Amino acid sequence: MRLNNSLTPLKTTIQLITSIVLLFTSNISIAQQPSKSNHDKANELNSKAVNIVFKGEHSEESLNIANRMLDSAIILDPGYPILYTNKIQNLCMLKDYEQALLVNGKLLKLQPNTPEIIMGRGLILNKLGKKSQAMSNFKQSSRIFEKQYIESPNLKILENLAFNRYLVYNRDSAYALINREKYRFQSPLRTKNQLDTFTQKIFPMLNKDNAL
Repeated sequence: MRLNNSLTPLKTTIQLITSIVLLFTSNISIAQQPSKSNHDKANELNSKAVNIVFKGEHSEESLNIANRMLDSAIILDPGYPILYTNKIQNLCMLKDYEQALLVNGKLLKLQPNTPEIIMGRGLILNKLGKKSQAMSNFKQSSRIFEKQYIESPNLKILENLAFNRYLVYNRDSAYALINREKYRFQSPLRTKNQLDTFTQKIFPMLNKDNAL
């Protein structure tokens, strides 16, 4: 089975990796418990790093400064996943995919078998041209998402599963899954609006007006 060739462009790959980062951060719990003061200091450094990148408009200098702050934060609180996800995002914007892969590996050790992290790893591997390894990660994460969705159907898992379908197969396969399952989430209206946002904004590759 071939990897979706539409993932090749640099801008697209960064968007996909960033999307995964945003999706999985809220689902990952803190693996280790540092002292409260260390956690607070790490959290403060993380906030400053995010602000520096934002104010610096994602410039190389701002990304490097932010990553140094995140390194310091990781020393203080090595079990805080968002520190790793933010650093991965910054490294991808710096096009340092080899280092991003290493940081992803550290995150995966904190949260083994977490499908969002495995899928993100596949995206980075794809950028490095390691198509076979990338596909292996996509299939692995897809199996976990499918199991989760069977056990507890919800919109967040559907989003991730549809994204996996896009990566492994194509946009039509992702659309087919959404159209088959969306009836579960169309009431109340607020939930349907979340689904619409998912198809139109979070994953622009699923929007025919923004075809890759």
